[in-house]
Amino acid sequence: FMDVVHVLLEYADQHPEKKVYFWFDVFSINQHKAANRRYNYKWWNTTLRERIETIGEMLLVLTPWHDPEPLKRSWCLWEMH
Repeated sequence: FMDVVHVLLEYADQHPEKKVYFWFDVFSINQHKAANRRYNYKWWNTTLRERIETIGEMLLVLTPWHDPEPLKRSWCLWEMH
């Protein structure tokens, strides 16, 4: 987690001209409800998708570089899509 925080802070420092905000799914979506399928397909494909699209930009943190975790998780792949 601290690797991700470090990258985000570095990104913000390198882009002082931007007003930078960060969105973490784990802080925005109840992961227990998600794991128990309490959100239906329509919610994932409309509500969540629209929220992600309004963000406009995505910073993908690939750690560890030789075997990045986000590329192994279907959830992350869906968010990138």
